[in-house]
Amino acid sequence: MKASNTLAIRGSLALLALLAAFQAGAAPGLRAIAGSLGGAGSGDIGAGCTTYGPTKAILDYFGSGLGVAVPGGGISACGYVGQVLDNSSPTTPATASTGVGPVILGNPGYAGYYTGSASATASFTGLHAEAKGSFSLGLPGSPVALFDSASAAFFTDTLTLSSPLVVPASTGYVGYRFEIDGSLTASGTPASYYFGETLASLVYQQGSGPVYEAAHFYTRRGEPGSATAVGVPISGWTSATGSISGAGSVNTLDVLSPFPITFGTPWELTVGLAVRAIGEAAADFGSTAKLVGLDVFDAQGHRITEFTLTSASGTDYISGVPEPASGLLLLAGAAALAARRSRSASH
Repeated sequence: MKASNTLAIRGSLALLALLAAFQAGAAPGLRAIAGSLGGAGSGDIGAGCTTYGPTKAILDYFGSGLGVAVPGGGISACGYVGQVLDNSSPTTPATASTGVGPVILGNPGYAGYYTGSASATASFTGLHAEAKGSFSLGLPGSPVALFDSASAAFFTDTLTLSSPLVVPASTGYVGYRFEIDGSLTASGTPASYYFGETLASLVYQQGSGPVYEAAHFYTRRGEPGSATAVGVPISGWTSATGSISGAGSVNTLDVLSPFPITFGTPWELTVGLAVRAIGEAAADFGSTAKLVGLDVFDAQGHRITEFTLTSASGTDYISGVPEPASGLLLLAGAAALAARRSRSASH
């Protein structure tokens, strides 16, 4: 893999707001994806072995920056070793786990070996994703070598809000609150062909609308790590050269206007977590990323603190979560929707 390919990761995430998957009307469900690929590669241009990209499921939600770089001509046909697993489940946790290597990355006697692994678990109460890789006995010796591991976990659930303080079937608005913890590591001194880059992303989608990124984490060898929500640093995370780690919460109201809903009418929410480790690096978000609460408002923008949230999966997403101090959100109907669309267009 060329260095220019890995450097393109950051810019690709700007496509998130334009992407959509899991069409409206889909039943609640869970999905786990894991892939790990390595090898010197054939470099056969005519066979599509120099064009790479993630599987469609990852591309639809995370853009080209997440997911392993699968060659267009096929993994084994292009001289690589490994696989991508994609498992789904309607209710019980979905899991996927795979590994590769040691696999040589060029001519014997000159090139080193790559060993990688990835795993993911999806449940309605938490998403878990891990990926890591390492070199041994040398570094990549082929310009088309692959050394890539990645995973992702999703849940889709159907939610319904009701409140004695509002008329059934009236319009309202919601914001989502998430908690996430984990770490990214790409330690060591930068050197030619000593690839090490890793990132993670938490995204969400209401209904069949745009996909939004709730949190983004990134580091590479020799650079400080970052944890941001739409470019704004997230508290609770510690950055060092080649690493970022911590735990924190994200409130979508901090970066976007609330989403419209109708009290008593179900809507779908999909949440996805993905990690990727390129070269010698590790992404450990195997603890949890989860939805922990909603901020609810009536049509006039007044906060509703007495409400019931039901889910098709039976999951309780709000139990034990304290209400925020703010009691009023100033909205102006169409103006609020226009603001949200304007922000999503620039995301």
